[in-house]
Amino acid sequence: DGEEQIELIKNQFRIHDFWWSPRSHAILVALEFDRPTNPMENWSVTIDGESRKRRQMSKWAEGWYHWDVEGEDVKEPRNRLLEALPGSVSWPKWSPDRKYIAFVADGVLALADVDVTSATGSWFLQQNEPPCQKIEEWSHDGKRILFYVADEICVATVDKGQFKAFVNLSLFKGRDATWNPDSSRIAFVGRDQGGRRTSEIYIMDTYSGEMKQITHTNSDYFDLHWR
Repeated sequence: DGEEQIELIKNQFRIHDFWWSPRSHAILVALEFDRPTNPMENWSVTIDGESRKRRQMSKWAEGWYHWDVEGEDVKEPRNRLLEALPGSVSWPKWSPDRKYIAFVADGVLALADVDVTSATGSWFLQQNEPPCQKIEEWSHDGKRILFYVADEICVATVDKGQFKAFVNLSLFKGRDATWNPDSSRIAFVGRDQGGRRTSEIYIMDTYSGEMKQITHTNSDYFDLHWR
């Protein structure tokens, strides 16, 4: 509500991303500091600001540290997981059950089974991956992934770590797409379809394709969230 603001972290050069604990009691933050070596680290901070832990292993700092399913603690993956994946892979998106990661590899949307890849030290493409510019997020039920191709919003259906279908949802440029709590709709920011060069908020049913523009202003919008 804008009241009782607490400064949780300060003196950082940049905040790259942050992830709420499933318990909503703390956040895990990827921070960059202005220093020549190992500038990236992760902090977990409770929202009352009274407890914070620093994780300074730079190799895990770009999205590899993650909350466990219960939200009790922050975990780091096994070394063999990172060693098995292409060297260019960073900022993976962890599935809600933490069994899989989605990431961009060689311009496609890729998946890895965390336990299998960590145990075997090997990983291969499925050979049916769609092109991918950027990954947005997993659905709350862990069955679909929002991603972008040429700035258009797409969704991939996933079953037991295997891709099953791909759909271009928006068919025009959009950004900041986010799932609603039951994973049936998304909100996103897209250009007004009347041709004005403004950014408006849209709601879309991801099963029927029905779409509604809910703002008509000259404002711009970023980082949407559902209640």
